[in-house]
Amino acid sequence: MVSVRPLASLPVVAAPARYPYARRFGEVNGDPVLWTIDAAPEAALATALGIVGLLAVST
Repeated sequence: MVSVRPLASLPVVAAPARYPYARRFGEVNGDPVLWTIDAAPEAALATALGIVGLLAVST
């Protein structure tokens, strides 16, 4: 079973300002789904994905 918290992408948009950063998106079969952002390219990707996620939730 997959559970995802709504608006999970909102904090990811601000990740470049505070990396290293670990974001928990929910759980899969009782295990946490984490994305650890350790470098600038990952932070840029996190910002782009966060904005896409916000647009998807808002429509």
